[in-house]
Amino acid sequence: MKLLVDNNIAPNVAEAINVLVEPEGHRVIALRSKFGRGDIPDIEWIKSLSQEGGWTVLSGDIRIAKRKAEKEAWRGSKLKGFFFAPGWASYGNVERSWRLLRWWPKIVEAEELVAPGAIFQLPVNASSKLRQLNL
Repeated sequence: MKLLVDNNIAPNVAEAINVLVEPEGHRVIALRSKFGRGDIPDIEWIKSLSQEGGWTVLSGDIRIAKRKAEKEAWRGSKLKGFFFAPGWASYGNVERSWRLLRWWPKIVEAEELVAPGAIFQLPVNASSKLRQLNL
């Protein structure tokens, strides 16, 4: 799995997680690392990842699924996505990192099973179930 994480996760956290999951054949990269800047419009990176193919996105910006232009770009992109539930915002980098690592096996499993275009809300607690969202 190729996972792009948006600006809600620091690039150094994405790099650390990548070190742990890369031996399993996965890649985790921060938006800023891939595109060289953090302020790239959502529509641009969605289109770019769509053209490359095979990407999954982890984001804290659920507005992507709600704003008309971004929603349409996402629908046409065939990307898969996981969006943080609101509770994630209250945690710092270390807390977010270990919680994300606890979720990792379920994220990989869901990513392998679902069709492109699917999006999920990622609850804070790894004992919870992923909730598929509708676009």
